[in-house]
Amino acid sequence: MAPEQWDRITHGVPTCICPDSVDTEQPATGLGNEIWALAGYLISAHSMNMPLCLPPFTTNVHSGPESSLVPFEELFDAGLFIAGMSSVGVKVMHR
Repeated sequence: MAPEQWDRITHGVPTCICPDSVDTEQPATGLGNEIWALAGYLISAHSMNMPLCLPPFTTNVHSGPESSLVPFEELFDAGLFIAGMSSVGVKVMHR
């Protein structure tokens, strides 16, 4: 995992995984690929026993070179998602 994906660090030890976005850094990824990236972050967080900060998604508008970030809460019910992940032992938190 890239160092920029560690957000909170205590005494040199990362305390949570907080990706800048779930964009897979490819020009045309789409929501489906970003959901798969989110699944990978969830697996990593669970296996490392660390919380995952809910990452933003990207717009991936193909009409221009720029994408903008879309907060998780604009696409999904964050509270329901956090509760669901908690029920299977995965720690997730708001940004």
